[in-house]
Formats: sequence, structure tokens, C-alpha cells
Amino acid sequence: MSNNCETVRKHFSTSPDGNVLHGCRGNLPLSAFTCSDLITRDRRFIHTDKGMRGPDSVDVHWRPAVPRSALPDGPRDASLCMYASRKAAQVLHGGGTFSNSGNRWFDKTLQFVVGEDGSWGLLYEPATAEGPPIATLLHHILEYCEKPDPKRAPLVPLPMPKKLYFHIDREIKRDIEHAKQNLDILINDLDVNVFNFKRFGKDLPKQHSLSPNSFIQVALQLAYFRVHNEVCPACDIASQRMFRGGRTEYIRSPTKQTHDFILAFVDRTVSREAKLQLFREAVDAYTALTDRVLKGHGIDHHLLGLKLQAIEEGLSIPKIFMDTAYGLATHWKLRTGQVPANTDSVMCFGPLVPDGYAICYNPQADHVHFSITAFNCCEETHAETLALTLKDTLCQLQELLQPTV
Repeated sequence: MSNNCETVRKHFSTSPDGNVLHGCRGNLPLSAFTCSDLITRDRRFIHTDKGMRGPDSVDVHWRPAVPRSALPDGPRDASLCMYASRKAAQVLHGGGTFSNSGNRWFDKTLQFVVGEDGSWGLLYEPATAEGPPIATLLHHILEYCEKPDPKRAPLVPLPMPKKLYFHIDREIKRDIEHAKQNLDILINDLDVNVFNFKRFGKDLPKQHSLSPNSFIQVALQLAYFRVHNEVCPACDIASQRMFRGGRTEYIRSPTKQTHDFILAFVDRTVSREAKLQLFREAVDAYTALTDRVLKGHGIDHHLLGLKLQAIEEGLSIPKIFMDTAYGLATHWKLRTGQVPANTDSVMCFGPLVPDGYAICYNPQADHVHFSITAFNCCEETHAETLALTLKDTLCQLQELLQPTV
């Protein structure tokens, strides 16, 4: 960030009582300065299909406390999937500087985005929080909206708001335009697909004594293979909350059992019984792997600590990090994560590599919410193609467990 950008940031201030004062001069959105080249990779959101109905619930409960920004009404004749994807993109980045991106502050810990049609979501900076606590907050908000506390807070006299005047010269204007262009490039490069898989939910795997998360993980691996004809480096995000100061660790999704099942599944000469046995072994192997990672036996953050310690102490980087195999093993083409919630909501984030995908899901009893993102700059990846293949894969796995014939 240049010094001129710092000058603008200094003019973005707060009032003495701590209320944030946002400002925008004409079509010069200062929030464009809060974006970076990691915006599509690291910013996440949770959106819900269960909107706050009626103007009272929006105005009374939220206007005094949170910044509001407009989400355009979705076309009612469009498919629900397309509308859900559009809402997701609006919450995540605002749709571009020509739309609502001027009201997305990507450096803020938490921002509520409320649309005129009752659609809403939370945009948050993951450096300070993980997905599950944000999902819990969302659930608390919805519960309060349904059963608001009739007690009013005591009236406290507040100073009158003061209009902020921004001193923007030509150089700062140029920097703002440059930031807007960079933001639009990032936004246009992100392909977002959000859908609700309604054929079954987490109850189906449970009926067959299988872990729902492991079931979905094997399905994701299989769907990717059916699209790209390869088993790729993939990671699942596991919580380390049982440890003090713990954040997350990667579960390396591909296992030998998953690989064997995938090859057998696409082989028409393999019997259904053999495929089912291999599928169970793949799901059980992933469940055992998850167990080990949850107990602190993952490897990736330990390796990261080793690398950072070497850098901090001015030592040579260990040779393992220079090895081609390590580079391939950490080129995460499939970044996944389960963020369970008590609401019909889903989290969304961007891929870790240009030729990869990011998939998040929220399994409910009889349906599963998915979000899939990819980068348009890569001709090999397409979020909608993977989404359609994933739906078909899940249906085929249901048929494997519960044959209709």
C-alpha cells in the first residue's frame, strides 16, 4: 500500500463513542483499498436462505448496530441455484465496483450484508475466527429475530454524527481507480456455484454406520476424478479446538483406500458388492485419519512451523521443502471444509491454487448445502461442471448403498 493509500486510511476514522463512520465520495469507494490479491482466496462468508421478513425486523434490529448494504432482488424466474449463487457472490465480494463492492470492507473482522428482499449474510476475515463460531453466531441471530427480547436497552445520549470530508487529490484518485480495477479483475475471475442437494442428507450415511463427513469427502474425490480423470492433492479443514490456541489443521483427503475405490467404481467389470466393500473401507479409512488429525497428529502445520522457524532464525530451508514431491503434494487442487450449522446456510471461500476448487458444505438431516468456487482464468476448471458431477456422484453412491433393483 502506498503512502497515499495510508493518507486515505487515516481519514477513515471512528467517532469518540466507537461507532464506525464509513465514507464514499461519488464513485470513489474507499473500501477498494481494503482488497488485496488474496481477496478471492481468503475471504469467506455465510449466507442463509432464511431471510428476515418485513421492514421492522431489518430496521429495528440491525440499523443501529451494523452497516447495511443492498443486495439486488433476484429474478424470480431464474433457477433457485443460480439465484443462490448470485446471492453468495454478492455477500462475498459485492459483484464488482459497478455494483456493491464499494460497500464491502474486506479488512473488517465481521460485516453484515442485508438485502432488500430479506437475503442476508456475514462476511468475515478468517485471521480472527473460524467457521463454526461464525455459524453459531448466525444461528443466534436467527433465533433472536424469531423470538426478539421485548426489553429495550436504556436510551443513552449519543453525539450527533459528523460528516467526514475526504481530501482526495489526483494521485489518490489514481490509486483508487487502480484498486477498483484490481478488485474487478479478482471478482470477474471467481466462479461461484451454490446449490442445495435435496436427494438425501447426513441421515443416509448414518443409517449405514458411515460418517457423513467421510462419506461426502470420498464423494468429492470421486466427482473430481470423473471430471479430470486424476486423483488430486486435496485437503479437508479440521478444527484443533481441543488444544489451547488451536486453530485448524489439514486432513490430507486422498488415501490408498479412496484411490482403490475410485478405480473400482469406474470399472464396469467390478461387481456392486466389491465396490460397496471398497467404498466402506475408503469411508472408514478417512474417518480414522480424521480422528488422528483431531488429536493433533496432522503433519502440515508441524511442517509449516519447521519452515517458519528456519526462516526466523536465518537457517537454510530444510531440503524437504525444495523437493518436487513436496511441491506436488501441497498443490491443493481440492480445498474442502465442512461447516455444520443449525441453519440452512453455507460458507464460501476461494481455491488455494489457480487450477483448483474450493468446496464447503453444510450437511442437514435430509439435504446438504454446497458451495463450489473456481477461477475463470483456468480453462480446465469449471464450478458448474463439478457441481453437476457431484450431484450425480452422490446419487450413484446412494444407489450403491440402497439399490432400487
